[in-house]
Amino acid sequence: MTTYHKLESPFGNWWLIPTGTGHIYASAGHNLNDPQEYPVGSRQGPIEVNRVSYAASGHFYVHPDGTWKLGIPGDDSSRLHSLYMSKNNLVHTYKSYNDNQASFPALHKVREVMEPLVTKWASEHADLVAAANRDALQEKCEKFREEIVEHQKAIAEIEAKLRAVQFQLAGDSAA
Repeated sequence: MTTYHKLESPFGNWWLIPTGTGHIYASAGHNLNDPQEYPVGSRQGPIEVNRVSYAASGHFYVHPDGTWKLGIPGDDSSRLHSLYMSKNNLVHTYKSYNDNQASFPALHKVREVMEPLVTKWASEHADLVAAANRDALQEKCEKFREEIVEHQKAIAEIEAKLRAVQFQLAGDSAA
């Protein structure tokens, strides 16, 4: 079961999930605008930025300097897509998709505040981050083991076909 860890911010509460391999997922009502996907009791958020209510989520990655920032290190375009915010709108009254999106000042404000907060949280909860990394690495090991078993089965089948052809070849040369 996924465990969310509460992080208080000036905008409202966020819930963090260290997922391993240098990644923390942050949720602040990412599912608020989806009335069918989640029961109301499981909803988190919203946050409020510049007096506007938002459903939000973000992907924070550890960077070479040890800070946690939105976006994959070295991939500037992912910084734009690693923070998602939409106006909290359970009744879907907006005229278009663009009416629902966060303004650039709101996105910038959240980025500027949340990156240091997530960095501080990760530092204070290094044990949780390390455990998530271990879990992610163990999961990778298990996937590689499964892959090895599948490849060993394929190799065994090919070896059997090779022996059959070699047997035919030996029979043809005896004749």
